[in-house]
Parts: sequence; structure tokens; C-alpha cells
Amino acid sequence: MTTLEIRLSTSERLAEVLELPVAAIGIGQEGCWTKLPDATDLRTSFDRIRAAGRDAVLVAPIAWPRTAELLVDRVRLVAADGPLTVSVNDIGTALTLAADRPAGLTLVAGLALTRARAHSGVPGAGPPPPRRSTPTPRPSPATNAGSCGASST
Repeated sequence: MTTLEIRLSTSERLAEVLELPVAAIGIGQEGCWTKLPDATDLRTSFDRIRAAGRDAVLVAPIAWPRTAELLVDRVRLVAADGPLTVSVNDIGTALTLAADRPAGLTLVAGLALTRARAHSGVPGAGPPPPRRSTPTPRPSPATNAGSCGASST
């Protein structure tokens, strides 16, 4: 089996994906709480994934203040059923789950916490270069003119 992971926003195509030779199947979406399937759907889907011998991955969306507790509660409920990897996409969720991590729960940094561009479509394209902490000094007009061979006087 290859070490690929397939991610689904919902469980609608789970049966199709279970036929593929992948190591892990993730369900969820990095940016939207409302697109995350309900707890019953997630639990049923992850039971099917684990029964097929695959790793189950919950892609947790970025938690906003109004959804943070709901998200953590849903993750804990789903994680109680068996081994689960959670791709967390905000620091608050990561810290909350790490502080009281259920057995069998593995936390990984999601796309929202990394500088990766998963779907750039450019072969060999990696993450963008790190940002400079200080701006690059710009030459003054006099220095610039002098560097071109022109006289500044």
C-alpha cells in the first residue's frame, strides 16, 4: 500500500475511496466549520476506515470563538472510538487538545498552520521563502545615481 492520504470534505464518496490503495483517509475541511460532517457521520465513517485497515484523519477547520468549544467536543467524541489523527488548523484547538489528549489521538499541523501550498500544480514547487524580519534597505537617490556611474553633483 502506498503512503498516500485522500481527503474528503464529506463522506459521500467514502465507499469509492475505500477501494483505492491509500494508507489514510481524511474527512473535513480546513476552513469551514459548517462543512464538517456531524459527529454521527464522522464516527460511522471513521469506523469504516479503521475496519478497512486505514488510518482515520479528521481535518479540523479553523475554530472561531463561537465554534471552538463545539469543535473540541466533536473531536473528543469521535476520538473516543479509536485511533485518530487530527489535522488541526489553529493554535487554540491544538493547545486545547494537546493539554488533555485522549489515548490514540495524534495531532498534526494542518495546511492553515503551515506555509505549504498543497495544490499549487507546479512540479517541484515548495513553500514560499520565509519572510524577512526586517525590510531590505533601499539605496538613497544619491547612492543609486552614483552606482550607475552618474555624478551626484
